[in-house]
Amino acid sequence: MNAILQALLNMHKFKIKLHDPKLLQSVTEPKSLYRALVGVFNERENWEMVSPTLLKECVAATSQKFRGNEQQVQFASPSCSSPTLQQDAHEFLIELLDTLQAEIDAAIKDQSIIPGLFGYEVLHTIRCNACDEESTNKECSIGMSLDIQDR
Repeated sequence: MNAILQALLNMHKFKIKLHDPKLLQSVTEPKSLYRALVGVFNERENWEMVSPTLLKECVAATSQKFRGNEQQVQFASPSCSSPTLQQDAHEFLIELLDTLQAEIDAAIKDQSIIPGLFGYEVLHTIRCNACDEESTNKECSIGMSLDIQDR
């Protein structure tokens, strides 16, 4: 979670979009993920100690895998006697962004902050070997997983 917050806190365009007056007035639920994230941004702006507790609670409320430490993976060699348990940062980011966009959509229609900043399109083209006819399909997403091969 720390790595994700550090990255988001340093995205100037993201901060500007979150502090849009229309959004600030529209998302009124005090325990919303949006309000918690704005609070973290404000704490950082004021050079206060940043406490992500409410933010984590908001993500955990929508995703069971982030309640407590359930979504953990072992990160150590098999011979290590005390492995470290760590949550998956990519999954946390995707959950945070999906939940944030859902809250924004519920408050204001057609306010696509997340896809506008983090989204991309993949163009899939399928060609028939028999007749060479092509079918094209666009897919929009905010998360891409890449396989990294071992050497």
